[in-house]
Amino acid sequence: MKTYLVTATKSRDDDSIHRYDSRIFARAQLMLSCFVLAIAAVLPCGTLLAAASEPVDLGTAADFGALAGGAITGTGHVTGDVGSGTGAIAPAITSDGTIYPSGDAVAVTALAD
Repeated sequence: MKTYLVTATKSRDDDSIHRYDSRIFARAQLMLSCFVLAIAAVLPCGTLLAAASEPVDLGTAADFGALAGGAITGTGHVTGDVGSGTGAIAPAITSDGTIYPSGDAVAVTALAD
């Protein structure tokens, strides 16, 4: 009975394929890592800690339910004051507060605030 010894050797072609496969794997791994980080940045995961925000000071505009620089149209009931800087206010609009005529000083001041 004869015994044969077989030795596996790499050719240059096998090595270049191995290096090419390694580069593809590394690139795919990098892309996957970036994708996971992007998703983690967009989706909330648990409790988010936000800096305490200061409330916005609306000044005299805080009393208005509807305030516009132009005309206010439509129908309906508004909770709060209604005012327009330069346009008309539709007669079908009702309010719990005061309806200031177009260009009234109170409405103009609220727009500035």
